[in-house]
Amino acid sequence: MKILHVVPYFYPAWGYGGPPKAVYEIAKNQVLLGHDVHVLTTTAFERDELLPSGRVNIDGIKVTRLPNISNFVMWKFHFCTPVGVKDFLRNHEFDCVHLHEVRTLLNYFSLQNAKTREFVISPWGTLPYNDSRIFIKRFFDKVLLKNLETKILVSFAQTDHETEVIKRFAVSKQVVLIPLGIDFREFSHLPSQLEARKQLGLDINSFYFLFLGRFSPHKGLRNVLLAFNKVRLTFPRARLLLVGRDDGYLKQVLKLIKLNDLSSMFRSGYI
Repeated sequence: MKILHVVPYFYPAWGYGGPPKAVYEIAKNQVLLGHDVHVLTTTAFERDELLPSGRVNIDGIKVTRLPNISNFVMWKFHFCTPVGVKDFLRNHEFDCVHLHEVRTLLNYFSLQNAKTREFVISPWGTLPYNDSRIFIKRFFDKVLLKNLETKILVSFAQTDHETEVIKRFAVSKQVVLIPLGIDFREFSHLPSQLEARKQLGLDINSFYFLFLGRFSPHKGLRNVLLAFNKVRLTFPRARLLLVGRDDGYLKQVLKLIKLNDLSSMFRSGYI
């Protein structure tokens, strides 16, 4: 089968969160199963750095990267402005097109121009109005979402909650629950706990709680901080490590940390 994955950012653009990694793992395993796998993406990489445009082969995956008109808009709002989408789609034909995330120009042009009738989609948690890009989402809902249900055969959800969200937004008539896969081989050669703490600059005598995910009001960070405020009273050597990307909630997180006098009790990192 000739499969096309459409995603705004791809390997190794890990700064954009989970989708680049998830799509890479899906595509890589489809290649191992004998499929002809392509990825249409952009040159997005870092805040001030781009990947080369053009075609590259990654683990058997045929990746085409298109330049964005604005990398600032891409990084700040995760809104791709790709150049050359229509030309690519008109010159290629696929058995199936797998769209990733929802409200992107890549998806819009793919639905209009891809030479296939087999569209599937993985929202990857981007459907709800829960971050700083609400105005972009509402704009796309007027021009994109209303056409999805007529063209998307199947939506893939990661959780029961996302299944209900997809149904509420009427993305497709059929929703299939497929939990996010993990390649455990990546964790087969880990450093010792002591070595890991030294590499990360963590106190070897403290007990750390880790939050790893987007700084979003829907991730339960408020409850984590309030609970930790009680934990530290009993366990003074406990520390809270917050690592993730800001989805418009970081200022509120920092405010909660200050209000609860937790500044000395946690370490944070954000991209």
